[in-house]
Amino acid sequence: GIIVTVPYKHLADQWESEAMNFGYNILKCYGDYKKWIDVAYKIVNDIIYNLSSYFFIITSNATFMKSKFQTILKLLDTQKIKYLLIADEVHNLGGNKIKNKLPISADFRLGLSATPERYMDDEGTKVIKQYFGNEVINFGIKEAIENKTLCKYYYYPIIINFTENEEAEYKEISDKISHLFQKNGEVNPSNSELLKILLLKRSRLLANADNKRTVLKDLLLQNKNSYYNLVYCGDEIEYDSLDESNEDN
Repeated sequence: GIIVTVPYKHLADQWESEAMNFGYNILKCYGDYKKWIDVAYKIVNDIIYNLSSYFFIITSNATFMKSKFQTILKLLDTQKIKYLLIADEVHNLGGNKIKNKLPISADFRLGLSATPERYMDDEGTKVIKQYFGNEVINFGIKEAIENKTLCKYYYYPIIINFTENEEAEYKEISDKISHLFQKNGEVNPSNSELLKILLLKRSRLLANADNKRTVLKDLLLQNKNSYYNLVYCGDEIEYDSLDESNEDN
């Protein structure tokens, strides 16, 4: 069998579309559990009683970590059913809420990510590597361009300034960070979690600086007659805090 877990629902739709091209029947497990839980149990029971030879389940990370889906995983473990676990954007599985939910029953494991190292989270990165193993394939930007998987592009950095309030907040956070370091340059283990929080807070301050919006508006006006523009935005939401409000435990 195959279980694919993804951080966002649009990725689930993409996986479903691609898998259907290979003739798979797909069960998507997310949202209201009443819509999929009975079918999921039937799929597992059909495998147990040799009424079916495979299953293909796609779920969201939010559903994956909840008790309803975890019960399905435990049933697979109890019955010693072999399956492949595929984690798309695998760096998300190192988050605090989900990293302890990874099933030991998955005999085969595949993690996919352009950024497998979790930013300023050595512990989360270690969990991912211990569970999925070290990198086996690394397809870089240079190779992707040469292979025409990515188009050639030019990179133009644009420097912006903080607002007065942002600059003051950045200095305040930086001062707090510096005070966490001892004279030998190391951090007391008791301060490691606070350091992580402060580093993330400072990083988000950089990523979401107000003047970026002003510069972006000017760029859009300058290129108002161009087409197929793609804008990436700073992410203010923790990956492991994503949830589905219409889903029970």
